[in-house]
Amino acid sequence: MPLVYVHGIANRQDSNGYEAKSDLRDRLFQQFILPVIGDPQKAEIHSPYWGGEAGKLRWNGSSFASTFGPAGRTLGAEDELGLALQAAATEDSTDPDRILLTIARRDLADVVDVLSSVGPDPTEALARDLAAAASTLTAYVKRREAAVPDERDGVRYPWLVDVDDDVDLLDRLLTEATPPGQRQRFLGPGDVVRDWLSQARLRLRRGVAVVRGAPVTATAGLLRLPIPGLMADMVGDIFAYLGQRGHVGAPGPIIERVMERLDAAARERAPHRRLTVIAHSLGGVIAYDLLSHYRPDLVVDHLVTVGSQVGLFAEMGLFPAVHHTLPSAAQPRIDPPPNIRHWINVIDRADPLAFRAEPIFRRVVDYRYPSGAAWAHGAYLRQPFFHERLAGCLARAML
Repeated sequence: MPLVYVHGIANRQDSNGYEAKSDLRDRLFQQFILPVIGDPQKAEIHSPYWGGEAGKLRWNGSSFASTFGPAGRTLGAEDELGLALQAAATEDSTDPDRILLTIARRDLADVVDVLSSVGPDPTEALARDLAAAASTLTAYVKRREAAVPDERDGVRYPWLVDVDDDVDLLDRLLTEATPPGQRQRFLGPGDVVRDWLSQARLRLRRGVAVVRGAPVTATAGLLRLPIPGLMADMVGDIFAYLGQRGHVGAPGPIIERVMERLDAAARERAPHRRLTVIAHSLGGVIAYDLLSHYRPDLVVDHLVTVGSQVGLFAEMGLFPAVHHTLPSAAQPRIDPPPNIRHWINVIDRADPLAFRAEPIFRRVVDYRYPSGAAWAHGAYLRQPFFHERLAGCLARAML
Protein backbone atom coordinates (compact mmCIF):
# COMPACT_ATOMS: atom_id res chain seq x y z
CA MET A 1 0.00 0.00 0.00
CA PRO A 2 1.74 3.21 -1.12
CA LEU A 3 2.02 6.37 0.95
CA VAL A 4 2.37 9.83 -0.59
CA TYR A 5 3.73 12.70 1.49
CA VAL A 6 3.26 16.26 0.20
CA HIS A 7 5.51 18.76 1.97
CA GLY A 8 4.56 22.30 2.94
CA ILE A 9 6.13 25.73 2.93
CA ALA A 10 9.81 26.58 3.27
CA ASN A 11 11.23 23.27 2.07
CA ARG A 12 14.35 23.65 -0.05
CA GLN A 13 16.65 20.81 -1.06
CA ASP A 14 19.71 23.05 -0.88
CA SER A 15 19.07 24.01 2.77
CA ASN A 16 21.04 22.49 5.63
CA GLY A 17 19.42 19.39 7.05
CA TYR A 18 16.73 18.91 4.39
CA GLU A 19 17.77 15.38 3.43
CA ALA A 20 18.36 14.25 7.01
CA LYS A 21 15.03 15.63 8.24
CA SER A 22 13.24 13.97 5.32
CA ASP A 23 14.97 10.69 6.10
CA LEU A 24 13.96 10.83 9.77
CA ARG A 25 10.34 11.64 8.85
CA ASP A 26 10.20 8.70 6.43
CA ARG A 27 11.68 6.37 9.03
CA LEU A 28 9.00 7.43 11.50
CA PHE A 29 6.42 6.71 8.79
CA GLN A 30 7.99 3.24 8.44
CA GLN A 31 7.95 2.65 12.19
CA PHE A 32 4.36 3.75 12.83
CA ILE A 33 2.21 4.44 9.74
CA LEU A 34 3.23 1.81 7.19
CA PRO A 35 2.60 -1.18 9.51
CA VAL A 36 -1.02 0.00 9.75
CA ILE A 37 -1.71 0.79 6.11
CA GLY A 38 0.48 -1.84 4.46
CA ASP A 39 3.72 -3.82 4.47
CA PRO A 40 6.64 -1.61 5.65
CA GLN A 41 9.08 -3.76 3.70
CA LYS A 42 7.24 -3.39 0.39
CA ALA A 43 5.40 -0.08 0.53
CA GLU A 44 7.16 2.87 -1.06
CA ILE A 45 6.94 6.40 0.29
CA HIS A 46 6.46 8.91 -2.51
CA SER A 47 7.60 12.42 -1.56
CA PRO A 48 7.14 14.83 -4.48
CA TYR A 49 9.46 17.81 -4.06
CA TRP A 50 7.91 21.07 -5.27
CA GLY A 51 9.97 23.59 -3.26
CA GLY A 52 12.23 24.26 -6.23
CA GLU A 53 9.27 25.69 -8.14
CA ALA A 54 8.19 27.97 -5.31
CA GLY A 55 9.13 31.49 -4.25
CA LYS A 56 12.75 32.64 -4.59
CA LEU A 57 14.41 35.67 -2.98
CA ARG A 58 16.09 37.59 -5.79
CA TRP A 59 17.86 39.97 -3.37
CA ASN A 60 18.75 37.18 -0.89
CA GLY A 61 16.47 38.40 1.86
CA SER A 62 17.63 42.01 1.92
CA SER A 63 14.05 43.09 2.66
CA PHE A 64 14.02 41.31 6.04
CA ALA A 65 13.58 43.58 9.06
CA SER A 66 16.48 41.78 10.73
CA THR A 67 18.88 43.39 8.23
CA PHE A 68 18.01 46.82 9.68
CA GLY A 69 20.77 47.12 12.30
CA PRO A 70 20.66 49.06 15.60
CA ALA A 71 22.39 52.03 13.97
CA GLY A 72 19.55 52.48 11.46
CA ARG A 73 16.98 55.25 11.54
CA THR A 74 14.32 54.85 14.20
CA LEU A 75 10.98 56.40 15.07
CA GLY A 76 10.87 54.94 18.59
CA ALA A 77 13.14 54.59 21.56
CA GLU A 78 12.15 51.05 22.51
CA ASP A 79 11.91 47.71 20.72
CA GLU A 80 8.43 46.24 21.17
CA LEU A 81 9.84 42.69 21.14
CA GLY A 82 12.37 43.62 23.79
CA LEU A 83 9.60 44.96 26.03
CA ALA A 84 7.66 41.72 25.71
CA LEU A 85 10.73 39.65 26.57
CA GLN A 86 11.55 41.91 29.48
CA ALA A 87 8.09 41.24 30.90
CA ALA A 88 8.57 37.50 30.42
CA ALA A 89 11.92 37.65 32.19
CA THR A 90 10.30 38.97 35.36
CA GLU A 91 8.30 35.78 35.83
CA ASP A 92 9.55 33.12 38.21
CA SER A 93 11.76 30.68 36.33
CA THR A 94 11.76 26.96 36.94
CA ASP A 95 14.81 24.94 37.95
CA PRO A 96 16.73 24.69 34.65
CA ASP A 97 17.99 21.20 35.55
CA ARG A 98 14.51 19.80 36.23
CA ILE A 99 12.48 21.06 33.26
CA LEU A 100 12.00 17.60 31.74
CA LEU A 101 11.38 16.07 35.15
CA THR A 102 8.52 18.50 35.72
CA ILE A 103 7.01 17.51 32.37
CA ALA A 104 7.57 13.78 33.03
CA ARG A 105 5.63 13.86 36.26
CA ARG A 106 2.64 15.13 34.32
CA ASP A 107 3.02 12.94 31.21
CA LEU A 108 6.15 11.04 30.16
CA ALA A 109 4.91 10.92 26.56
CA ASP A 110 5.34 14.70 26.40
CA VAL A 111 9.02 14.33 27.29
CA VAL A 112 9.58 12.11 24.25
CA ASP A 113 7.82 14.56 21.95
CA VAL A 114 9.43 17.70 23.40
CA LEU A 115 12.91 16.25 22.96
CA SER A 116 12.06 15.19 19.40
CA SER A 117 10.95 18.76 18.63
CA VAL A 118 13.92 20.66 20.07
CA GLY A 119 16.74 18.26 19.22
CA PRO A 120 19.30 19.22 16.58
CA ASP A 121 18.70 18.22 12.99
CA PRO A 122 20.02 14.66 12.67
CA THR A 123 22.55 13.45 10.17
CA GLU A 124 21.36 10.88 7.67
CA ALA A 125 23.43 8.24 9.48
CA LEU A 126 21.71 9.07 12.78
CA ALA A 127 18.14 9.06 11.45
CA ARG A 128 17.81 5.25 11.58
CA ASP A 129 18.90 5.03 15.23
CA LEU A 130 16.65 7.94 16.23
CA ALA A 131 13.63 6.36 14.56
CA ALA A 132 14.35 3.05 16.30
CA ALA A 133 14.77 4.83 19.65
CA ALA A 134 11.52 6.72 19.08
CA SER A 135 9.73 3.43 18.45
CA THR A 136 11.25 1.89 21.60
CA LEU A 137 10.36 4.83 23.85
CA THR A 138 6.86 5.13 22.43
CA ALA A 139 6.16 1.42 22.86
CA TYR A 140 7.35 1.57 26.47
CA VAL A 141 5.06 4.49 27.33
CA LYS A 142 2.08 2.78 25.65
CA ARG A 143 2.75 -0.46 27.57
CA ARG A 144 2.84 1.37 30.89
CA GLU A 145 -0.32 3.34 30.04
CA ALA A 146 -2.11 0.08 29.23
CA ALA A 147 -0.83 -1.58 32.40
CA VAL A 148 -1.77 1.37 34.64
CA PRO A 149 -4.65 3.21 32.90
CA ASP A 150 -5.53 5.32 35.95
CA GLU A 151 -2.28 7.08 36.70
CA ARG A 152 -1.41 7.95 40.25
CA ASP A 153 1.87 9.47 41.31
CA GLY A 154 4.56 6.82 41.43
CA VAL A 155 2.38 3.97 40.18
CA ARG A 156 2.78 3.98 36.41
CA TYR A 157 6.51 4.77 36.57
CA PRO A 158 7.74 3.83 40.08
CA TRP A 159 11.34 4.66 39.19
CA LEU A 160 10.38 8.29 38.50
CA VAL A 161 10.07 8.95 42.24
CA ASP A 162 13.84 8.47 42.67
CA VAL A 163 14.91 10.66 39.74
CA ASP A 164 16.69 13.86 40.82
CA ASP A 165 17.20 15.86 37.63
CA ASP A 166 16.93 15.81 33.84
CA VAL A 167 20.25 14.04 33.26
CA ASP A 168 19.19 11.24 35.58
CA LEU A 169 15.77 11.17 33.90
CA LEU A 170 17.21 10.51 30.44
CA ASP A 171 19.42 7.70 31.73
CA ARG A 172 16.61 6.01 33.62
CA LEU A 173 14.13 6.44 30.77
CA LEU A 174 16.48 4.75 28.29
CA THR A 175 17.29 1.98 30.79
CA GLU A 176 13.66 1.26 31.66
CA ALA A 177 12.36 1.48 28.09
CA THR A 178 15.02 -0.59 26.34
CA PRO A 179 14.83 -4.41 26.49
CA PRO A 180 17.99 -5.94 28.04
CA GLY A 181 19.09 -7.48 24.75
CA GLN A 182 19.06 -4.08 23.01
CA ARG A 183 20.60 -1.92 25.72
CA GLN A 184 24.06 -2.00 24.20
CA ARG A 185 22.64 -0.25 21.13
CA PHE A 186 21.23 2.73 23.05
CA LEU A 187 23.21 2.67 26.30
CA GLY A 188 26.74 1.86 25.19
CA PRO A 189 29.66 4.28 25.67
CA GLY A 190 29.53 7.23 23.29
CA ASP A 191 26.06 6.22 22.13
CA VAL A 192 24.75 8.58 19.44
CA VAL A 193 21.11 8.43 20.57
CA ARG A 194 21.96 9.30 24.16
CA ASP A 195 24.22 12.10 22.92
CA TRP A 196 21.43 13.48 20.71
CA LEU A 197 18.93 13.40 23.57
CA SER A 198 21.45 15.20 25.79
CA GLN A 199 21.87 17.90 23.15
CA ALA A 200 18.09 18.23 22.94
CA ARG A 201 17.94 18.65 26.73
CA LEU A 202 20.58 21.40 26.62
CA ARG A 203 18.72 23.17 23.81
CA LEU A 204 15.53 23.12 25.86
CA ARG A 205 17.42 24.42 28.89
CA ARG A 206 18.93 27.28 26.87
CA GLY A 207 15.56 28.09 25.32
CA VAL A 208 13.97 28.51 28.72
CA ALA A 209 16.91 30.65 29.83
CA VAL A 210 16.54 32.86 26.77
CA VAL A 211 12.92 33.68 27.52
CA ARG A 212 13.16 33.74 31.30
CA GLY A 213 16.48 35.25 32.23
CA ALA A 214 18.80 36.26 29.41
CA PRO A 215 19.46 39.95 28.59
CA VAL A 216 16.64 41.40 26.52
CA THR A 217 18.92 42.94 23.90
CA ALA A 218 20.49 39.56 23.16
CA THR A 219 17.26 37.56 23.09
CA ALA A 220 15.45 39.92 20.75
CA GLY A 221 17.82 39.06 17.94
CA LEU A 222 17.80 35.35 18.73
CA LEU A 223 14.02 35.07 18.54
CA ARG A 224 13.51 37.32 15.56
CA LEU A 225 16.12 36.01 13.15
CA PRO A 226 14.33 32.82 11.97
CA ILE A 227 10.97 34.54 11.48
CA PRO A 228 11.52 36.77 8.39
CA GLY A 229 12.94 33.96 6.27
CA LEU A 230 10.12 31.65 7.24
CA MET A 231 7.45 34.26 6.54
CA ALA A 232 9.06 35.15 3.22
CA ASP A 233 9.10 31.49 2.23
CA MET A 234 5.48 31.10 3.31
CA VAL A 235 4.19 34.13 1.41
CA GLY A 236 6.45 33.38 -1.56
CA ASP A 237 5.36 29.76 -1.75
CA ILE A 238 1.66 30.66 -1.59
CA PHE A 239 1.98 33.37 -4.25
CA ALA A 240 4.11 31.13 -6.47
CA TYR A 241 1.58 28.32 -6.22
CA LEU A 242 -1.48 30.49 -6.90
CA GLY A 243 0.25 32.40 -9.67
CA GLN A 244 1.33 29.37 -11.66
CA ARG A 245 -1.05 26.54 -10.84
CA GLY A 246 -2.40 26.49 -14.40
CA HIS A 247 -5.66 24.82 -15.35
CA VAL A 248 -7.10 21.40 -16.09
CA GLY A 249 -5.21 19.91 -19.02
CA ALA A 250 -2.27 22.27 -18.52
CA PRO A 251 -1.38 22.24 -14.82
CA GLY A 252 1.42 24.38 -13.43
CA PRO A 253 4.80 22.91 -12.38
CA ILE A 254 3.92 22.38 -8.71
CA ILE A 255 0.66 20.55 -9.46
CA GLU A 256 2.43 18.56 -12.16
CA ARG A 257 5.22 17.38 -9.83
CA VAL A 258 2.81 16.22 -7.16
CA MET A 259 0.48 14.66 -9.74
CA GLU A 260 3.30 12.57 -11.22
CA ARG A 261 4.07 10.96 -7.87
CA LEU A 262 0.41 10.43 -7.02
CA ASP A 263 -0.11 8.70 -10.36
CA ALA A 264 2.95 6.51 -9.72
CA ALA A 265 1.62 5.58 -6.29
CA ALA A 266 -1.82 4.80 -7.72
CA ARG A 267 -0.24 2.48 -10.31
CA GLU A 268 1.58 0.62 -7.52
CA ARG A 269 -1.61 0.05 -5.59
CA ALA A 270 -2.65 -3.55 -5.80
CA PRO A 271 -6.35 -4.43 -6.19
CA HIS A 272 -8.32 -3.84 -3.00
CA ARG A 273 -5.36 -1.99 -1.43
CA ARG A 274 -5.55 1.59 -0.23
CA LEU A 275 -3.70 4.78 -1.12
CA THR A 276 -2.85 7.19 1.69
CA VAL A 277 -1.80 10.84 1.28
CA ILE A 278 -0.33 12.80 4.18
CA ALA A 279 0.05 16.50 3.40
CA HIS A 280 1.60 19.16 5.63
CA SER A 281 0.89 22.90 5.56
CA LEU A 282 0.54 24.21 1.99
CA GLY A 283 0.91 20.61 0.84
CA GLY A 284 -2.65 20.06 2.10
CA VAL A 285 -3.90 22.90 -0.08
CA ILE A 286 -2.10 21.42 -3.08
CA ALA A 287 -3.44 17.92 -2.39
CA TYR A 288 -7.06 19.10 -2.06
CA ASP A 289 -6.80 21.34 -5.13
CA LEU A 290 -5.36 18.50 -7.18
CA LEU A 291 -7.92 15.92 -6.09
CA SER A 292 -10.95 18.21 -6.30
CA HIS A 293 -10.19 20.07 -9.54
CA TYR A 294 -7.31 18.70 -11.58
CA ARG A 295 -7.73 14.95 -11.00
CA PRO A 296 -11.17 14.05 -9.67
CA ASP A 297 -10.62 10.63 -11.25
CA LEU A 298 -7.74 9.80 -8.89
CA VAL A 299 -9.08 7.91 -5.86
CA VAL A 300 -7.39 8.44 -2.49
CA ASP A 301 -8.57 6.27 0.38
CA HIS A 302 -7.09 8.36 3.19
CA LEU A 303 -6.20 12.05 3.05
CA VAL A 304 -4.49 13.46 6.15
CA THR A 305 -3.92 17.22 6.18
CA VAL A 306 -1.61 18.42 8.96
CA GLY A 307 -1.13 22.03 10.06
CA SER A 308 -2.77 23.03 6.80
CA GLN A 309 -4.66 26.01 5.38
CA VAL A 310 -7.31 24.12 3.37
CA GLY A 311 -10.15 25.57 5.46
CA LEU A 312 -8.83 29.12 5.12
CA PHE A 313 -8.37 28.85 1.35
CA ALA A 314 -11.92 27.51 1.03
CA GLU A 315 -13.32 30.39 3.08
CA MET A 316 -11.46 32.86 0.87
CA GLY A 317 -12.83 31.28 -2.32
CA LEU A 318 -9.43 30.24 -3.65
CA PHE A 319 -10.35 26.74 -4.84
CA PRO A 320 -11.81 26.37 -8.35
CA ALA A 321 -13.84 23.37 -7.19
CA VAL A 322 -15.65 25.36 -4.48
CA HIS A 323 -18.63 27.21 -5.95
CA HIS A 324 -18.78 30.93 -5.16
CA THR A 325 -22.39 30.67 -3.89
CA LEU A 326 -21.36 28.56 -0.89
CA PRO A 327 -22.24 28.52 1.90
CA SER A 328 -25.99 28.65 1.39
CA ALA A 329 -29.07 27.70 3.38
CA ALA A 330 -29.42 24.58 1.26
CA GLN A 331 -25.74 23.66 1.53
CA PRO A 332 -24.05 25.12 4.61
CA ARG A 333 -20.85 23.11 4.08
CA ILE A 334 -18.78 21.99 1.11
CA ASP A 335 -19.08 18.43 -0.16
CA PRO A 336 -15.58 16.97 -0.59
CA PRO A 337 -15.09 15.21 -3.91
CA PRO A 338 -16.13 11.54 -3.82
CA ASN A 339 -12.62 10.44 -4.78
CA ILE A 340 -11.46 11.43 -1.26
CA ARG A 341 -12.98 8.56 0.68
CA HIS A 342 -11.74 9.41 4.18
CA TRP A 343 -10.27 12.74 5.32
CA ILE A 344 -8.92 13.89 8.67
CA ASN A 345 -7.42 17.27 9.45
CA VAL A 346 -4.92 17.70 12.31
CA ILE A 347 -4.25 21.04 13.99
CA ASP A 348 -2.22 22.28 16.91
CA ARG A 349 -4.06 25.28 18.31
CA ALA A 350 -0.66 26.87 19.00
CA ASP A 351 0.19 26.63 15.28
CA PRO A 352 -0.58 29.99 13.61
CA LEU A 353 -0.59 28.37 10.16
CA ALA A 354 -3.09 25.59 10.99
CA PHE A 355 -6.81 25.95 10.23
CA ARG A 356 -9.89 23.83 10.87
CA ALA A 357 -11.65 22.05 8.01
CA GLU A 358 -14.62 20.34 9.69
CA PRO A 359 -16.80 23.49 9.96
CA ILE A 360 -16.21 24.16 6.25
CA PHE A 361 -16.36 20.66 4.72
CA ARG A 362 -18.68 17.73 5.21
CA ARG A 363 -17.16 14.30 5.89
CA VAL A 364 -14.00 15.79 7.38
CA VAL A 365 -12.97 15.28 11.01
CA ASP A 366 -10.71 17.73 12.81
CA TYR A 367 -8.31 16.39 15.43
CA ARG A 368 -6.43 18.54 17.91
CA TYR A 369 -2.80 17.60 18.52
CA PRO A 370 -0.99 19.61 21.22
CA SER A 371 2.70 19.39 20.32
CA GLY A 372 3.85 21.62 23.17
CA ALA A 373 6.57 22.96 20.87
CA ALA A 374 7.62 26.60 20.69
CA TRP A 375 7.23 26.48 16.88
CA ALA A 376 4.29 24.14 16.58
CA HIS A 377 4.04 24.28 12.78
CA GLY A 378 7.25 22.34 12.30
CA ALA A 379 6.82 19.96 15.22
CA TYR A 380 4.11 17.48 14.13
CA LEU A 381 6.14 15.17 11.93
CA ARG A 382 9.18 15.14 14.23
CA GLN A 383 7.25 13.84 17.23
CA PRO A 384 6.95 10.05 17.65
CA PHE A 385 3.62 10.24 19.45
CA PHE A 386 2.11 12.20 16.56
CA HIS A 387 2.92 9.26 14.29
CA GLU A 388 1.74 6.72 16.86
CA ARG A 389 -1.60 8.45 17.41
CA LEU A 390 -2.14 9.07 13.70
CA ALA A 391 -1.46 5.38 13.04
CA GLY A 392 -4.14 4.46 15.57
CA CYS A 393 -6.59 6.85 13.93
CA LEU A 394 -5.94 5.34 10.49
CA ALA A 395 -6.28 1.83 11.87
CA ARG A 396 -9.73 2.64 13.27
CA ALA A 397 -10.77 4.15 9.95
CA MET A 398 -9.85 0.93 8.15
CA LEU A 399 -12.11 -1.28 10.29
